[in-house]
Amino acid sequence: MTLKFKARNSKYGNVRFYFNGSNREAYRVLFLAILLNIFTLLLFSPVMIWLYKRYCFNHLSIGQLQFKLNINWSKFMSAVYLPLGVCLLVGIGWLAAVVYWVDRIGTNLFSLGLLLSYLLCLALVWPVISARLYLITWNHVELGQSYFKTRVTTWRYSWIVLSNWIVRVLSLGLMTPWAAIRLYEYQLKHLELYVAEDETNLEHILQPDPSALADEILDVFDFDASL
Repeated sequence: MTLKFKARNSKYGNVRFYFNGSNREAYRVLFLAILLNIFTLLLFSPVMIWLYKRYCFNHLSIGQLQFKLNINWSKFMSAVYLPLGVCLLVGIGWLAAVVYWVDRIGTNLFSLGLLLSYLLCLALVWPVISARLYLITWNHVELGQSYFKTRVTTWRYSWIVLSNWIVRVLSLGLMTPWAAIRLYEYQLKHLELYVAEDETNLEHILQPDPSALADEILDVFDFDASL
């Protein structure tokens, strides 16, 4: 209902967005995602993200033009597990080094080192995963015969996410609006729509200001980076 409300109250020029997803299908996607996570012990949780995003995009339209997320679920698996795999390898190497020095540093310092290593891994890996999910999503979104491309880079996006976390913690949450706008501005600035030559309806829609369409789309979903 939230997506339908936001879409209905968002428009570009004189053309409104429309979200035609139903509660029944939304619950079906949710139920499928829950079953998938239960039977795979959360190993296929990236597929749940793919199901959600596919449901959102494939039921959104502007005028007579339909959005479509044209990507396989395996891409979402690699977007999540490749950074985790690299982190695991680095963690194994770090653990081996710590174990080697455990007799000299003591058990307490050893436990503290493991905890700090785990937290550091999460702090570095999750922003990278967020960036990769954002990239593979918007680089595979189609609008009629046209398509979107984002020029964000993984490392710049990751740095913005990580530094936003730091600013929020240091400001006790007071800088949360600033952090959200900072990420939103970066997303919007680097999102482009490549219009097909024969898509005359879309060309007519885009006449006022082509770059403003991305602003309206992001506003409909109220996405953060992961989407």
